[in-house]
Amino acid sequence: MEGKSPPVQVVRSRRGSFRRSGVRTGGVQARLQFGGGREVGGQRLAVGRPLPSADAGWRAGLHDLAASGLTAFRAHPWLLQVVTSRTVFGPNVLARHDAALALLDGYGLAAADIVGCVAAVEAYTRGAASAVVEAEQVPALTGGDDEWWEQRAPLLGERMAGRFPRLTALEEAGALAVSDSALPYTLQRALDRFAFGLGLVLDSVGARITAARG
Repeated sequence: MEGKSPPVQVVRSRRGSFRRSGVRTGGVQARLQFGGGREVGGQRLAVGRPLPSADAGWRAGLHDLAASGLTAFRAHPWLLQVVTSRTVFGPNVLARHDAALALLDGYGLAAADIVGCVAAVEAYTRGAASAVVEAEQVPALTGGDDEWWEQRAPLLGERMAGRFPRLTALEEAGALAVSDSALPYTLQRALDRFAFGLGLVLDSVGARITAARG
């Protein structure tokens, strides 16, 4: 029936793994098997991330959720290749998600809003983390920042001179500066943008909570 979930049969094998069968999408039989919920395709999904805690409030908890997610993606870039459009049924993944949902308990949010807010933070983390991971990997592919800019500076100066006044004004005002020069510019820029964007997402969650409380 339209709008209802397809039939699902869940069985537990002697080895403790789970199989989900009887799911059809577009006539294609889907079968997923997870070894105890810890591995997918031979890769471990448990990467030592702590469960988010509500002790310091929802904002700190969601911030820690994103920060620990970024740390995991940087340590294990292959995680960005794991398909998450369908839930990964690992015990550590589900426990972490459940703890994240609990961060927003008691603030008057509708059930769908709680799930949506956590999903927004997780989606932002994954997307912005990919830029950080890429920034860490790119020197091995195209050389360091100084080398890259030196090779392109003459062409950029020729092609961009006077053509993009707003961009030029923002650059002169410091909009493209980074917070720390200890790391390569491209990497620090990605980290700064991760932090800035996360703040915007959390501000939005806060606005939703304020509206729910009336």
